[in-house]
Amino acid sequence: MSRLAKAFNRILPPQICEDVAAWDAVQGNEFLEIHLPIDAEASEAAKLDPRISCQFELRKNDLQKPQTLHRIQNAKILGPHGVVVLPDGRFVLQGQWDRSFLEADPIYHHFSRIGSQQIAGDVYCLMSRWGDSYYHWFHDVLPRLSTALPHLPKGIRFLLNENPRGYQIESLQAYGIHRDRIHSCLGPFARFRAERLWFATPLGNPEFSSGDVIRKTGGMIREACLSSGSQAHASDRIFISRKKCGRRRLINEDAAFVELERFGFRRIFFEEMSFREQVRYAAQAKVICGLHGAGFTNMMFSESRQKIIEILSPRKDQIHYKLLASKLGHLHRQYDSVEEIESCNESDYKLEPNSFSKFIQQCLAAD
Repeated sequence: MSRLAKAFNRILPPQICEDVAAWDAVQGNEFLEIHLPIDAEASEAAKLDPRISCQFELRKNDLQKPQTLHRIQNAKILGPHGVVVLPDGRFVLQGQWDRSFLEADPIYHHFSRIGSQQIAGDVYCLMSRWGDSYYHWFHDVLPRLSTALPHLPKGIRFLLNENPRGYQIESLQAYGIHRDRIHSCLGPFARFRAERLWFATPLGNPEFSSGDVIRKTGGMIREACLSSGSQAHASDRIFISRKKCGRRRLINEDAAFVELERFGFRRIFFEEMSFREQVRYAAQAKVICGLHGAGFTNMMFSESRQKIIEILSPRKDQIHYKLLASKLGHLHRQYDSVEEIESCNESDYKLEPNSFSKFIQQCLAAD
């Protein structure tokens, strides 16, 4: 290669691969379809809300593709988001959710300056964009793993983010994956070269996924958590408090909870509980109420139909928990008669207790 060509390669950004299955087909490599497309299921969910319909139209092309599993020789895995680089230098978009996110990632522009660590044998990467956050771990990462796991070779190791959270380690144990098989990614510019990377394409995206796989994922984790240790004190109706959180709080929560207490709700602080305690409380609840937040992810662990009451401003477009409730067969209601109070990070909220009380009464009476 000429000096001029090498100079251009250093200046131009790397190419992006939007479809690993199409890339593998061109290479003449075999791959496995492990789940059918979920566009039909997602199109039904899109009828629930214009906001969901809008997201469906934006993501429809990806949802029409089956989930596939690939064995890639000498692939690189870069940084805490698990960016995959194919042997020809193309960056894989799948798992990064949007081209703009990948192109804004410093690792995309500076990857060539970083040394790599070789990992021998078979590797599966558990990292993706936002994958270490509570909702995305259980909605994106684990269902994606669930469909791939039966096809992975014995003794495969798993690449995970630096300082994994307790819920990551405990939920992986439900799959029979223990710490001795986990290889942690160290530092924001960590770079690995895998002898054989097993890459599963996402099962949908952060909004849409397979309801059946989500239910099975939640059920397996629930059984693992309920089979050991003492049972948490049962409470049919729980209110997830964000009073001790640094953002997105209900500033008159105490007044609101006076009304909830009349209907038999118990106030809980998920951030003070172990992961197993969270699963047990959520599994036993028949009604979960609270301000929009990751605690609603725990509805995955219920064995029976729940009522989900989410407090959220009508100006917000967060549809994740309405969609998740739909996938699980739960009844979702949104209380949006709230006043937004600007704070340094994200809006706090205030509601009118009497109006809220009437709304709760209606929700509890609904089938």
